[in-house]
Amino acid sequence: MRRECQEVLTGIWVGPTDAGKNLENLQRMGITAIVILRTASEALFLKPRFPDLFRYLILDVSDRIDQPLISIYPQLRRFIDEHKSAGGNILIHDEGGMSRAPAMAAM
Repeated sequence: MRRECQEVLTGIWVGPTDAGKNLENLQRMGITAIVILRTASEALFLKPRFPDLFRYLILDVSDRIDQPLISIYPQLRRFIDEHKSAGGNILIHDEGGMSRAPAMAAM
């Protein structure tokens, strides 16, 4: 399941970058919005794949213990609330789906 995403709360999915590339699965899960958490160097390959089909929020977040995640939380929360209130489902992903994305979903 390393390349798949998991629904961690109703309508909130977390996973690795591969989850954001699989259009068939995104549509099957009813994803309407995607949050990409990436570093500057990951920007070359972590980017919106389907900008005409989904709304994207891209946040530059390093994968380090001293990254102040709380400073980007309000922006993430507004984005999630906006899409959840409209009945949408959100995928939050980073490169591996094991640190930044789950941490932000837990917040």
